[in-house]
Amino acid sequence: MKQGYKVALLVLVVLLIDQALKFYIKTNFEPNEDVKMLGLEWAFRLAQEPGRLWRRYYETNTAFAALLWQEFRRGRASRR
Repeated sequence: MKQGYKVALLVLVVLLIDQALKFYIKTNFEPNEDVKMLGLEWAFRLAQEPGRLWRRYYETNTAFAALLWQEFRRGRASRR
């Protein structure tokens, strides 16, 4: 097996073990039904792991808001 595959496999195994341990000791809680119904699961997860998720949510949400604004300015939002 090539060295790159060994490293990738090792990383995968470590990540799987990490998630299994988090599940077992219940450090990852699920949001309640009200939060899910309101579509705020992302905020719940951000509150759980802000150090890991803030940059991802900032970049993707900002890009989405910019695209939405462009569509609104072009008048496409009102046509549909």
